[in-house]
Amino acid sequence: MRPTKPYAFALMARVFPKADAFRVLQLTEEVENLQAVAGFVASITAFSLHLPPLQVGIIVFVTVFTFRLVHFFGLLVPPFTFFLPVSRVYSFVAGYGVLLVGVLAFGYFTTGWHGIIAFIVVRIACGLLT
Repeated sequence: MRPTKPYAFALMARVFPKADAFRVLQLTEEVENLQAVAGFVASITAFSLHLPPLQVGIIVFVTVFTFRLVHFFGLLVPPFTFFLPVSRVYSFVAGYGVLLVGVLAFGYFTTGWHGIIAFIVVRIACGLLT
């Protein structure tokens, strides 16, 4: 049986005094964006450290892959839940590729086009693998 919208909102209504439907949907979006936030933070960190392209790729791949597994298996335990407030802010500013363009520009100026190619290849590979 596939849940419908009225059924989903009926379940959200059960937790109404503690959380409203907007907060439940916002938390759902935060959990969905965890891997994107982790990849963004890992790439900014790797680029700012001026790491070689191979290390940039390894760091971004391991981070994104780990957070995708966390989401897949539902392992929302304290080391990973610290990113939820960051994910809330990320959901407000992410969109239309603005942050992606910013990361690519920052990566180009810090590591060159080799780092950008490593970043793009790793993100595609991680998407295909998961």
